[in-house]
Amino acid sequence: MLKKLCMLSMLIVSSLTAFAQEKSQLTENAIGIKISMLGYIPEISYQRVLSNENRLDVNVAFMKIDENKYVNIYGTYQWYWSLDNNFYWYAGAGGGLTSGNTIENESKVYPSIHGIVGVEHNFKAPLQIFGEFRPETYLGSEHFFPHINIGARYRF
Repeated sequence: MLKKLCMLSMLIVSSLTAFAQEKSQLTENAIGIKISMLGYIPEISYQRVLSNENRLDVNVAFMKIDENKYVNIYGTYQWYWSLDNNFYWYAGAGGGLTSGNTIENESKVYPSIHGIVGVEHNFKAPLQIFGEFRPETYLGSEHFFPHINIGARYRF
């Protein structure tokens, strides 16, 4: 089911880019999907440009770890710089909350902090592809996750 949802989302983004007008600069909003290579966790990703140098990135991930189900919501404040005409790199920091139920039906909430560094390419069509590294740690625990993410977003 999850693979079908990811494939459908990518198909929609691809079809939208085929009919879109050309854009050569950053647009104010972008929405898409990113996949964490650490367990192939799908995430819904939204970006909002705040100024010529920074933006806000908000994500929601649905995870299943050892029969436990979690929802991870996190935000990142990012600075971005142009490398070439439509090629950018970015870095930032943020935090989030992970909530879920354990096998024993205990409800848990874990606050987290993370950093991020990545590169992205914005096509003339409203499509953005990216790769990033996001080390994340959960406060009050020993858990550390070095996420490597890839994804695509529709820019509007």
